[in-house]
Amino acid sequence: MAATQGGLDVVYQAESRNCRYSELTIKTRRSAILISKDPRHTYYIPMTFICGKTPEPSDLLVSVNAATSNANAIFNLKTIGYSTRYTWDVVEVNVETTDPYMQGCGVTYASDELFKPETPQLYDDNGDPQFGCKIDLRTAREAAFYCPEPYVLDPPNCFSQVYVDGSVKNISELSQSLSASHSNHFVILRLYSSLVGVGETLRQTPPLECRCVTVKGIVLSTIHIENYYGK
Repeated sequence: MAATQGGLDVVYQAESRNCRYSELTIKTRRSAILISKDPRHTYYIPMTFICGKTPEPSDLLVSVNAATSNANAIFNLKTIGYSTRYTWDVVEVNVETTDPYMQGCGVTYASDELFKPETPQLYDDNGDPQFGCKIDLRTAREAAFYCPEPYVLDPPNCFSQVYVDGSVKNISELSQSLSASHSNHFVILRLYSSLVGVGETLRQTPPLECRCVTVKGIVLSTIHIENYYGK
């Protein structure tokens, strides 16, 4: 799984004089991003805990078979038991995810690992790396962009609107096969090949662009969408 820093905490509190029991607490924050990297569990992350008491040496009973109770007695003939019966429980917790795991980028900590590692880096015309990513939508089929507060999306309705050669365009005017949506924290663009319209062709350029900017317009991250079907 992947999570934003401090997004999910598992805290163990041992027994104390004031409390007869150990305590395991799972905490999450409303603003947290929780993502499952397991394709078998996209909506919930299963977590399993085993609860029980570790036997103390004084709790163990060791008996030796009388027929072998001599210097050559074989150790594995000893029977180890408990003077007290213990109950062990398996506790399963399903942690609900907040967002999908896909190629994408945005304003994040590198350690968060919120997007698939095969997401291509964005480069400028001189070949220098930029803060952002370049998604081949025909291959990836979907892309995500993350712009947390206090920063804002540019254009504001990304991916319903995108920059094309510096001009804002409605995605519905560009292609019938592109669908914009959002999860709890990401804006998402998906390609549906079955919906490619008449006259639409595969386009590598110009890229469809969205940005995450400060309130003063400083660009923090940029996403480029290439290899999409458009008019």
